[in-house]
Amino acid sequence: MQPSESLSGSPAPRPLTSQLTGIHAVMILPEWATDIGRRYDADAFVRACAATTTGILEYFIKGPQGYPMLPLGDRPCPKDWATPTRAAAAQAGLKFIAYYNIGMDNWIADRHPQWRCVKPDGQPNLRDNPFYWLCLRSPWRDRLFSELAEIVQKLNPDGVFLDMAGMPNAYGSGQMDPAEACHCTHCLSAYRAKYQCKMPGQTDDPQLREQVFRFGHEGRTNLLRDAYILLKRLGPDMIIGSNGSGYYDGQIGTPDDVNAFTTYHSSEGKEPRFQSYKAKLMWSLAKPYQMHTYGTFLTMENGSAIGTWVDWNLLPADYLEVSTAMVTAHAGRLVAGVNLPADGTFFPGQLGMMKPAFAAARAREPWLAGLRSVPNIAVVYDAWAERALRALRQSNAHPIQEEARGLHDALLDGNHHFDVVNAADLRIEGHRALVFADAAGADEAVLPALRQFVADGGLLVATHETSLRDAAGKLRENFAWAELLGVRYEGCSPFADANWAWLNDDLRGALPPYPVLFTTEVLDVTCTTATMLAERVHPERPRTHETYLCAATYNHFKHFTGKPLITLNRIGRGAVIYVAAPLGRQILARGDTNLKTLVGNIVRQFATDLAIKVQAPPGIMVVFGRRSDGPNGPAMHTISLVNRYSGAILNSPDQVRPRVGPVSLRIPLHVLPHPPQRVEGIDTRDLTWQIAGGELQIEVANIGHHAVIAIC
Repeated sequence: MQPSESLSGSPAPRPLTSQLTGIHAVMILPEWATDIGRRYDADAFVRACAATTTGILEYFIKGPQGYPMLPLGDRPCPKDWATPTRAAAAQAGLKFIAYYNIGMDNWIADRHPQWRCVKPDGQPNLRDNPFYWLCLRSPWRDRLFSELAEIVQKLNPDGVFLDMAGMPNAYGSGQMDPAEACHCTHCLSAYRAKYQCKMPGQTDDPQLREQVFRFGHEGRTNLLRDAYILLKRLGPDMIIGSNGSGYYDGQIGTPDDVNAFTTYHSSEGKEPRFQSYKAKLMWSLAKPYQMHTYGTFLTMENGSAIGTWVDWNLLPADYLEVSTAMVTAHAGRLVAGVNLPADGTFFPGQLGMMKPAFAAARAREPWLAGLRSVPNIAVVYDAWAERALRALRQSNAHPIQEEARGLHDALLDGNHHFDVVNAADLRIEGHRALVFADAAGADEAVLPALRQFVADGGLLVATHETSLRDAAGKLRENFAWAELLGVRYEGCSPFADANWAWLNDDLRGALPPYPVLFTTEVLDVTCTTATMLAERVHPERPRTHETYLCAATYNHFKHFTGKPLITLNRIGRGAVIYVAAPLGRQILARGDTNLKTLVGNIVRQFATDLAIKVQAPPGIMVVFGRRSDGPNGPAMHTISLVNRYSGAILNSPDQVRPRVGPVSLRIPLHVLPHPPQRVEGIDTRDLTWQIAGGELQIEVANIGHHAVIAIC
């Protein structure tokens, strides 16, 4: 069944926001390569791109080596690849997005060494060893602006994508070590002018570390702001994006006015679980977004490809189908990389590998484009506290993000529909469960709203140090949310390597009566108004050389302490669950299925009136979205069921694709605007539905790789 035909009677129009696939063409031109561009055929390449059914081609114009794909100023250009490709793309109806690498440029660095980013000792600051960072406060700014203008004037692209738009300590989530900042003469002079002191190359002062970090990001955001203004002036209708926008902004404090310029958010995600986490976080920002992923890989374990953008080893088609489904289920665009050799030889098999995934996404676009998530469960990530802790601890680790990712993985594996949201942009309305992932910086300002949320029947889950630190990341004497949690902070467990939780009958569910393990320090708390759901259990002895058992980093459990590790505080019709351990980080680090089951038990036992309940085999991702009438299509509710295991099969046509099921879905009628008139599916077998007991009941015998169910 074609959804565009069944829902509207004719193929739906395809505005840019409704196109959920794209191709990222990567051409790296090392100076030692021979016959650069000699075998490139723009028409053949674009025809192959169009045959995948995508409508977007993101094309390298200037990469980190600095050799352009069209004549650009005085740069050497053995062959103009871009101009004929732009013309062919227009002829084929493909949107052409010009890619430009801002932060790295070896050709410029060789000719203008005074524009390089340098370390405190004056040595160049390199990324991935061969590529020079260029300083965004140097005259490189003027040069890159002139080149962007030249690209727009020569190619008239439909959009511009800016990559590596940052500094050594100010790209992605950035580096908190002042030694990683740019210490060139331009930055040293600007730093002294702003702060009336010399920029430190090393310091243990968290405020100074944060100051150097922010100074680096000011160079990045000032550059982006000016670039966006230039591009909007040159092409008011162009779409504009930059790598990392949306996903990292909460961690690095990108100004709102800079965010407002971006037409769409963008980030990279290569492994399906991480793609899901990033997609959920960017989906919550209510702006179109895309996610880049490799078309090639270097190493692969079951369901996890690792590599770079140029590994010359094709990603299996079925794996790419899962990645595409993971992103498009969240109404995002999956942009897959295609890397051509330096001589321009094009092997059709690379794009042929993408066709099944892109064709499947194209068939589902009328149902998925423009969806917003139906509020249900939200994992809350405290990006602000993350930054404070990184400065305080002199670390570039992301423990709070790891906590959120681990809790995400548990809910994903438990077949739950949920969102990932930033604590600074928390919207409580509509959710039935809020899971605060070690939200250390949470303060008292949100307490009235959270208390009302729980009193009205909501479930609030808080892990580890939630509300235990101030705005600077320093420990408080007690939780800011102590009354809400119903516990008092006493310190830390005396054991750093192992603590166990003995779950009571209400929480254990199907888990066997046996302690669950945390290979980490946990907090020592005392119940005030809360009751104990799990007792903390200690090992018999501290770990020493003598007590070391085989390969274990701990010895056996022994002492039942009578102290809580998990608590329940009842408020009104709802519940507050507190877990005195970094539950999510343990799941992410160890993949412990017992701990994942524990998360599922908490939701099943204490969350009420969920927007959707699912019974399905393991490995099915559930996403529940809704859309109002608009340019992306008619109003509807849509459920995606993604079979993540289908990406684990070999890249062989004679293998049977696994279909999995059965799947049962229950949706309370009050979640929908009106009783459904139609329920239709794609990639479903034997779908039936009925209204009974105040809910919509849907049964599906089995699904393929990405089932989509539309409720109209």
